[in-house]
Amino acid sequence: MANYMFQSALLSIIEGDIVLDTDDIRVALVGASHSSDADADTVVGDANTLDECDRGSYARVALANEATTREDGSDRVIFTSDDITTFGDLEVGFTVAGAIFYKHVTNDSDSPLLWFYDLTNTPTNGEAFGLDKHGDGHWMKFTRV
Repeated sequence: MANYMFQSALLSIIEGDIVLDTDDIRVALVGASHSSDADADTVVGDANTLDECDRGSYARVALANEATTREDGSDRVIFTSDDITTFGDLEVGFTVAGAIFYKHVTNDSDSPLLWFYDLTNTPTNGEAFGLDKHGDGHWMKFTRV
């Protein structure tokens, strides 16, 4: 899969219902069987098959030190935070296909989906698993067209 943003998230950001640098943004790791619809799904609970990691000491992670930065010369806004140092120790055998970013509200039924971050089937070896941002230091870029 490739990285993608959920349509409902884009609308919610434009309308001000989601504020990336002040809302509680969290990340969940999903496996190869995960499936969601970028056009139709709106909350975490909508995913057809979440296939979330449930092994070892895995836990979803809240982002820290979120920030949005405007880059005038490149006509874009960048969202960043600290790298995620660990989701806990993942048992051997779970293949991480990606990460789902979402705004945490109360539970999966009311927590809006933001985007899917492709990790291209990363196998786990039973050790701590972390997540680094793209090479130029961002989680997501929003570009004016």
